[in-house]
Amino acid sequence: MSLIVTPRLALRALNDSRKSDPLSYLSLRYTLTSVISLKDVWAQNMAPEIVRRRGGPGFLESKLFKQLDGEGVPEFRDIVRAGGPEALAEVALLDACSKAGKAFQPADEVYSYHFAKRSSVDGAFIPYFELFSARQTKIGEICKKRPGDWVLYADIKQFYPSITPTRAFRAWERACEDSTLSSDWKEFGRLLLNRQFSLKKGLLVGSSFSHLVANLVLRDLDKEMSKKFPGRYFRYVDDFAFIVPPEKKRETITFLRAHIKPLGLRLHPKKIHWIGATKWRENAPYQQDDYDEEPTGDEDWMRFIDNLKCYLMERPQYRGRVKKVFQDAGLRVPLPRYTTQTMAKSYGDRFKVRMESKDFAKRLAKLSPKKLTTIGLRLRKTYFDQFMSAWQNYISSTGAIRKWKLSKVRFILSRIMLLGSLAQVQEIHEIIENEVEVAEYTAMLAALLTGEVDELLRFGWKTAASAGQALAVGSISTSCRSIGWKDEQVEAYTALLLAGVTVNVKLPKRLKINLRIQTVKGGNPPSAWSRISHPFYREISALIGSKTLENHRVLLQTPADPDERWEPFADELLGFDPT
Repeated sequence: MSLIVTPRLALRALNDSRKSDPLSYLSLRYTLTSVISLKDVWAQNMAPEIVRRRGGPGFLESKLFKQLDGEGVPEFRDIVRAGGPEALAEVALLDACSKAGKAFQPADEVYSYHFAKRSSVDGAFIPYFELFSARQTKIGEICKKRPGDWVLYADIKQFYPSITPTRAFRAWERACEDSTLSSDWKEFGRLLLNRQFSLKKGLLVGSSFSHLVANLVLRDLDKEMSKKFPGRYFRYVDDFAFIVPPEKKRETITFLRAHIKPLGLRLHPKKIHWIGATKWRENAPYQQDDYDEEPTGDEDWMRFIDNLKCYLMERPQYRGRVKKVFQDAGLRVPLPRYTTQTMAKSYGDRFKVRMESKDFAKRLAKLSPKKLTTIGLRLRKTYFDQFMSAWQNYISSTGAIRKWKLSKVRFILSRIMLLGSLAQVQEIHEIIENEVEVAEYTAMLAALLTGEVDELLRFGWKTAASAGQALAVGSISTSCRSIGWKDEQVEAYTALLLAGVTVNVKLPKRLKINLRIQTVKGGNPPSAWSRISHPFYREISALIGSKTLENHRVLLQTPADPDERWEPFADELLGFDPT
């Protein structure tokens, strides 16, 4: 398959899209492969022009699992993701905003959606967990200085959907006036907002541009809070944290409510927590002082991934051999397909520089499929032991601390999906199966054990896409009975197919004409796109032509560039929701 020389903005869009609905990512990849000579200027000029000329929004709508309700029924958040041209145009717009002055930059007290550094290709924004960890560290520093104070956590209910057109446009216009942003980009931002509000009454969840606008809407609020609580106010998206003396607790809540009310916002009554500063420091995760003790700071895991990636870059012809020994050992780690074209890119040049180090070259020379398997098996034991300890800490905790402990449990469960033996999976499944806070993980583990995916599909595409990686690598054939086929189940089913999972199921007749299923299965006549009215599916169908499901799978497994993230359980299964 021919690959492109991936420019900076395209690679940012790819890394953002990797975390989204796989069909949205597929749209972007086919958009990129259809462009003969792609450069950043294409994203900056051509992609916005394509969006302008389209009659309406080209978004893909899907459902993102939130939680189980009181009766055990999954609840979902409606999200949208841009198609290929929109994704590139949004990244280019955000890049222009990042260069246009401080008007678009979040305040120092805000720890979400800071623009990426100029040379970064991780995405349009600094990775969310990096900022979250920085906030935790800063709160910990203040708590250490003020041990008698209290930490308030408060959350806005339905933040993005509560942002009205009037407030969104006002925030955008004010930032534009205070910046050096060009008139073309100002107009394009207005166009995107108009397209968004033509679909919903509030700001759309899932759009990268929405993150910027939401920060702009709260810009004055951030100033007010920082003035009232200097050095003791910390915001992360819609999650507020304050550090105040005990006698100021009631006043703080009252002040916050009074200042978000004019914005049409209100606090979530079930997400207000008070924690003593000393207790906070003893329990809050991801503080820099103890970062290496957290699973996300596990150097052994990072070294394993780096070794695996470097080995496959130097010896791409051994991918099949690594896959075989991993399967024999019960390791379900997906392997990227690196190509000669990929190796010619900037990452390949940096890889050659690393090879000039004698120590690195010596370490790489010692690697083999057997050695990589040994490392994976050692990590298997590590994560199993960590789970047993983390689970006990979780079930013995309450309130916000319980939520923090849950994040570690969820992270380790994601590693168990990749590395755990079936005996370990069975044991852990029996431990967690009655805990509603990890219901989606129970369904994922059950699918590994039984091959039945009815329960898994109830949780939508994101859970299915995560589990699908392990199911596919483990060559586990799955089956599904008649389940009603709501939208989220259709999305989950197609996510499994794209991940490489074989699903034995008899679909109802009405789904034979479902656009998502038709697009994913492929093999349609080249002219089929002309009969589709939905903008997203019309465009992706034109890009795909008569390509098949197998073509889609190979594309998903083949990074456009080694700097494109490929590890499937990176951010979304840490226990936090970046959306």
